[in-house]
Amino acid sequence: MRSKVRGLRAIEREVLEERLPAADPPEVIPTGANEHSAASPEPVAAAGTVVLDYCAAVKGILNDDQGGPLDPPGLRMAGALREVRRSLERNLQRKKGGVLKANCGVWRGASIGD
Repeated sequence: MRSKVRGLRAIEREVLEERLPAADPPEVIPTGANEHSAASPEPVAAAGTVVLDYCAAVKGILNDDQGGPLDPPGLRMAGALREVRRSLERNLQRKKGGVLKANCGVWRGASIGD
């Protein structure tokens, strides 16, 4: 299970590097019409915070080795990683606008080309 979540530290480093201020920040010239552009850093910072939170959760799961014969840490780890995956999938689907269900009439028509 640990080998499946390799690369976690690299993802964390990328997010942290994006948060560091640049050595020479580009000069911003206000246009007067719209001083706040659509590419403002707030959404990026919020997304970075979410990524760092998920990374911290996964690292905590991987480091949890407490338990005994009646509560094996490997089974707890598998269950916790499954919950993280489900959470990520739910959040991605919510961002995309939801999932079309198989019993939805629109789904069937779209799948057969009607």
